[in-house]
Amino acid sequence: MNRQEIKALIQSVIDDPKYIDTATERFHIEIQEIKLPDLRQWLLDGNVPCMIRLNGCQGVGDQRAHVRIAGNTGMGFKAPDPIFAWSCSHCHQKTESDPDMRVYLMDGVARTLFLLTKSLPIVCANDVTRKKSNKGMA
Repeated sequence: MNRQEIKALIQSVIDDPKYIDTATERFHIEIQEIKLPDLRQWLLDGNVPCMIRLNGCQGVGDQRAHVRIAGNTGMGFKAPDPIFAWSCSHCHQKTESDPDMRVYLMDGVARTLFLLTKSLPIVCANDVTRKKSNKGMA
């Protein structure tokens, strides 16, 4: 098979409604089997440290500080839920009120994403490149 034929074969599998239904169904079953923890409850239980870590930090990440991005947030639009850092009230207030603190907030977002990807499985729907036995990135 040449490159063009392989591409056409892959596209025909992806375009097949039966394949899409089966992949979506399998994705829903896998998500239910994983039984992910409720992140809100995990946060309220005090399991998460503040990820921003400014001077005066209170230590416990009991709030979510969302990133503000020009053109994508503001005027009634908030940042998407996954783009946040767990923070204490002190660090949240400092990074929200002072634009110069943005780099500390972004460091906190990176730490939060690292913790989430290390702790929880990441599952992609309709990803034909992964083996069936792969349950995530952990």
